Amino acid sequence: MNPAHFKRRLAALLAGLGLAAAASAAPVYLIDATTNAQPPEPGLGNVAFSLSYEDLNLDQLFSIDELLAFTGYSDAQQNYFGLLLAVPDAPGITGNGTQWTFGDGSSSLSFTADSFTPFTQPAVSPVPEPASALLAAVALAGLGLARQRPRRR
Repeated sequence: MNPAHFKRRLAALLAGLGLAAAASAAPVYLIDATTNAQPPEPGLGNVAFSLSYEDLNLDQLFSIDELLAFTGYSDAQQNYFGLLLAVPDAPGITGNGTQWTFGDGSSSLSFTADSFTPFTQPAVSPVPEPASALLAAVALAGLGLARQRPRRR
């Protein structure tokens, strides 16, 4: 294989890898949940929570394995539950069936699926990380090299 042909194949491979990696990022969504100022169950309180998730399977549904961040939940007795242990099956959400379950490391608290009204929206696009910018640069460089014609001597 001559060097010019090898160079073009390598450039096309780098471009393909860079574009595939840049295109594989899953969208991130934010869920704000509220009790609408009405405690639906005794002890629930009026404190809402929010979470963000990366939609890895692109189904626009939140599941516990896609969780990126969770704000935590405080009940009416000011107990703080900083872990999200289970989520119900509800519009925009897929989970264990019927319960929101929060934990604090030593205990947990569960509420029915309709205890909260979740509002899902796309999260604000984050500033690209340096690795993403590098991948895009490699892809563009590969495309540029692939377009070069071999020079005659």
